[in-house]
Amino acid sequence: MATATEGRGPDYMHRALLRDYARELFATLESLSISAGEAAYRDNFDLAAIHFDSIKLIGRELASTFRQLDGGAQ
Repeated sequence: MATATEGRGPDYMHRALLRDYARELFATLESLSISAGEAAYRDNFDLAAIHFDSIKLIGRELASTFRQLDGGAQ
């Protein structure tokens, strides 16, 4: 019985994993954005800044992931 990825090779699996990883990063980015907004609304700017620093790191990771999906283009 053939599998869904049979004959597609490791590159296909690598790209699928990267796409799933990017989706998880976007979900985390969404959650952090909401939390940062709530922290700022409650005048807890230290916590908002911590969330924003995390958002920047996630953004960098997303950019790196998209470069990998694009075949390593810089």
